[in-house]
Amino acid sequence: MPYLKQITGLINDHYLREGGVLSDDKFSTGQINGLAEKVFDDSDKAFPTIYDQLEHQRVGLDDTYPFVLYHRSTGNVYERLSGFGAGYNVKQMASMVMIAFAVRDRIRLSPEELEGILILDAPDMIAKSMMSDLPVDSADVLVTGSELESAIVFGEEYPGSELSVGPEDILIKIEYTIVLQYRKDCQSFCDCL
Repeated sequence: MPYLKQITGLINDHYLREGGVLSDDKFSTGQINGLAEKVFDDSDKAFPTIYDQLEHQRVGLDDTYPFVLYHRSTGNVYERLSGFGAGYNVKQMASMVMIAFAVRDRIRLSPEELEGILILDAPDMIAKSMMSDLPVDSADVLVTGSELESAIVFGEEYPGSELSVGPEDILIKIEYTIVLQYRKDCQSFCDCL
């Protein structure tokens, strides 16, 4: 569905709110990105990339920032809930990953501490008032797992590339699910083109 970009933006807003974990000074010069795609170049190396209209920007490993974060969707499962004809309710379960890269001595946290603060401050749900411009009835966020081994996360995010994460770096993955509910007949796909 086309609303994952907006929902990941709202998750980032939650982290950046006053009192949110990413509002701390150690993250203030970081790069907080939204929904990225894994894109392969001519040499079959993959890079997370954010598209904005026809422009694109690679995101991820960049030690000019103390902290870099982005999200990726890895697939969806759908369930028909109730109703008849075109007016039935749909439940979408989007499998997501949030990737966080950090320079250890600049954020002064271990991988376990970084994972902990991101998981503990993750929103459980997105308030309906924050989604007033989206034809979505509800959006829940469920953290489902994580990977703290930088080499494993690097291999998944940058297949075909030589490992470029050192002991001074942190590269972690947090897996989560966005559960959206909406009415099928309230969707207008012309809005997302």
